[in-house]
Amino acid sequence: MDPHKKNKKKKTFKLKDAITCSSHQEINFNSVNHIHICYTQALNNCVNYFPNVTDLTMDDKFDTSITTSLNRIISLSRITKLSNH
Repeated sequence: MDPHKKNKKKKTFKLKDAITCSSHQEINFNSVNHIHICYTQALNNCVNYFPNVTDLTMDDKFDTSITTSLNRIISLSRITKLSNH
């Protein structure tokens, strides 16, 4: 093990319901690198931006119109891992 290698811990934010984003104002959204979206409505109601997200997980069935909503909360060009549950 390389002692000079930084140990990056994954910090996940899970969008579970319509009030998730507005009720978690104390979270440092800059530190989140993984976002897990459970429902379309939660995504549509989210008003926060997560600038450092590189991993995206989605549970709900989404269509192509999701890109507009996703672009409001994350930078799609930064995504390196995409999962669908």
